[in-house]
Amino acid sequence: MSSSNIPSKNEINDTVSFQNISKLIQSKRRLPFVNDKLSWVESSKCLQYLTTIDPDKIPSTRRELFMSFLVCSDISFEFEVVITDKKVHSILYNILPQCDFTTIITVFRAMFSQFLNDPTRYREEFLQFLEFLNKKHLLLNISMYYLETIAIDDPKLTECLNFLGLYLTTILSLTEYRPARLSILISELYFEMIRCQFTIVITQLLLQSDNSKARHNIIQQIINQKIDISNFLARTKLEDCKYVEDKLSQIIEESMDGDQDLKSKLDSIQNLTVDASELNLLQVLDVIVFLKEPDLTFKRIFIEHLLFGGNPFPFYKAVSRISAELHEFFIQHQSEVKEKPYLISFIMNKESFLESIMKVQLKVWIESGSKSKEDIESVFMLIPVLLEKLDEVLQAVYGTVPLDELPNIVNDFIKSIDYRKARDFQLVRMRRTQLDKWEKQMVEFDSILLNQVHDFVKNQRLIRLQKGVWVYSQNPTDTLLKVPKLYFTIISDNQSNLLVREFETKTETQPYVEGMKIVSRTATHIQPLQQSVTLVIPLNCISHFESKDVSVKSQLGNSSTKLVNLGQIVGYTKVKLLDKNRKRLLKVYLDTKEKKSIWLDGLQLLSPYDVKENLSADTKKQQNDLISLRKDVQMVNLHTRIDLDATVGLGDDDDDDEFYDLDTLMNLPIHNYYE
Repeated sequence: MSSSNIPSKNEINDTVSFQNISKLIQSKRRLPFVNDKLSWVESSKCLQYLTTIDPDKIPSTRRELFMSFLVCSDISFEFEVVITDKKVHSILYNILPQCDFTTIITVFRAMFSQFLNDPTRYREEFLQFLEFLNKKHLLLNISMYYLETIAIDDPKLTECLNFLGLYLTTILSLTEYRPARLSILISELYFEMIRCQFTIVITQLLLQSDNSKARHNIIQQIINQKIDISNFLARTKLEDCKYVEDKLSQIIEESMDGDQDLKSKLDSIQNLTVDASELNLLQVLDVIVFLKEPDLTFKRIFIEHLLFGGNPFPFYKAVSRISAELHEFFIQHQSEVKEKPYLISFIMNKESFLESIMKVQLKVWIESGSKSKEDIESVFMLIPVLLEKLDEVLQAVYGTVPLDELPNIVNDFIKSIDYRKARDFQLVRMRRTQLDKWEKQMVEFDSILLNQVHDFVKNQRLIRLQKGVWVYSQNPTDTLLKVPKLYFTIISDNQSNLLVREFETKTETQPYVEGMKIVSRTATHIQPLQQSVTLVIPLNCISHFESKDVSVKSQLGNSSTKLVNLGQIVGYTKVKLLDKNRKRLLKVYLDTKEKKSIWLDGLQLLSPYDVKENLSADTKKQQNDLISLRKDVQMVNLHTRIDLDATVGLGDDDDDDEFYDLDTLMNLPIHNYYE
C-alpha cells in the first residue's frame, strides 16, 4: 500500500472526533423532546470541534452535523456563545444557501421560538445575530427563492409563511430595546423586501391562492408584520438615524448625475420642500426608493417642468406627504383586509402606488397652475380623496372580475384622473363627510323632509288630476277596434272621489264637474252623453293597483310590397283599480309615461293605503331629486361664518330664519359656476 494513501495522524484524530461528536449529537436527537439538549460542556466541546473546519470547504456531512448541533445545543450556551461567534457567522454564511429549506426552518424556528419565550433575557446577543442575518439577507433571500419555486397548493407553503412571520415577529420584538440599531436593521430589511420582490410575491400568492388557510396566514403572519414595520419607521425621526440620513444624501447626489443646472434648480425650491426635522424614516425610505428607480415618464415631465415651467413641483414634500397618507390609509383599513383582499396589494406594493399617485399629483400641479404653499396643501388634500375613490372602484368590481385583473383596473383609474375629476371627487367626499357629521341631527330632518316631499308631489299630482285626464276605456292594441273608447277621469271637488265617464272620442273642449257629474257642452257629443253616466269611485275604496305593460307593432310608411316597411313598437300600460277584496273597480289603458306618472302615481299617492313602493321610476326620481336638492340648500351654510356645531342641535328651538345666512344666499351665483 502506498504511503500517500495512509491517513495522517491528524486525519485519524479528526475522523475519530467527528464520529464522537456525531454520535453525541445524534444520541440527543433520538431522545424524547424534554431531554434532547446537550449540556453546556457538551455544547462547548461540539462548538470547539465544529469551528475548526474551514468555512469555505465544509463537506455535506459536516454541514448536516452543524445544523443538528444548532438544534441540540444548550439554550443558554447557544444564546450566550454560539449566535455571537464570528466563526459561526462565517460557517452559516457559507452553508445556509446549500441547506435544505426544511432544515433551515427547523433550526431557526426553534431558535426564534426559544428567544420569544423570554425576549428580555438575551436581547443583546440576539440583536447581534439578527444584524448578521439581516446584513447578509440570508433568511429572506432563501425564503423568497423557496416561495417562488414551491407549488401554490403545497402544504409546505403554509410552513414557509409561518416561518417568515416568526422571523419578522422576532425582529419587531426588539424595537423598544435598541431603537437606533433597530432603525438601521429595519431600514435595510425594508430596502431588501423591495429588491427581492418580497411584496410582489406575497401579493400574488394571496390573490392566486384558493387555500383559505394560506390566505389567513398571509394576513396574520405577513401583512400585520409589514404594517408593524411601517409603524416603527413612521414613529422614528430621520434625525435619530444617521445611516438613513447619509443614504438619502447619497441617493440625491446620484440622482442628479452631475447635472449642476438641475441641482441648482432643486436648491431654489427649498422653500417648497419639507424640513428634514419633520420627516420620519418611513417617509425618507420611500423618497430613497422612488429616487433609486423613478418612473421614466414622471422623471421626464418633472425635469421639463423644473427647467422650463414657471412653478416648480415640490418633489420631496410630495413624496413624503403621499407616503404619510398611504400609511394612514393602511392603518384605517387594516381590519378590512379579510373582506377586501385587494387592500393587501395596496399595503404590500406601497412603492408602486406611491409612484402612480406622484404622477397624478404632478399632473394636477401643472393643470391647476399651483405655485404657493397654500396651493401645495390644497393639492395634497386630494390624496386621501383619490385613495378612497379607488377603494370604492375596487369594491364595486371585487367578486365580479378575476383578482389578477384588479391591477389593470387600478392603472386605468389612475390614468383617467385629471385636476377636474379630482376636484369633483373631493366635492362628493366633502358633502358625504358633512352629512356623516350631521347624521344625528339629520335623522329627524330626513323624516320631516321625506314627508314634506311626499306631500308636495302628492299635491302636485292632485292639481293635475283635478284638471282631468283622458285614458282609454278599451284596449287600444285590439285590432278589431278601429277607434277605442275613452274615459275622462277627474278628482271631485272634495278630493274624496274619482269621477269617470266614457266617451266615444275625445271632446273638443275639456269636460268639467257639476256636483258629482262630468258634463261636456260639446254639441257633437250630446247623444253619447245621454247613454253615458258618471261613475263615482271613492278613493278610500281603492286598495290595490295592478299595472301591466302591453304593446303592439304598428306599420309606418307605404304599405307597398316593393318597399321595406318599418315597424314601431307602441307601448301602453293596462291598469286595474281593485277594492280590498280584489274586486275590479275600473280598468283603463294609459298611452304615455307622463300619464302613468300623473294618473297612476297620483292615485297611489292619494290612496290612504301604503302603496308608495309601486310608484313609477320617474316619480321616485323626482322625489329623490327634491330630497337631494333640499339637502344641498341646507348645506349652503357650510361656508358661512356661523358655527353650526354651536347653533344647530337637536334641542334648539331656533327657526329657519336664524339658520340661513342671507349674505351667503345672495352670493351663491358668485361662488358657483354653471355649465
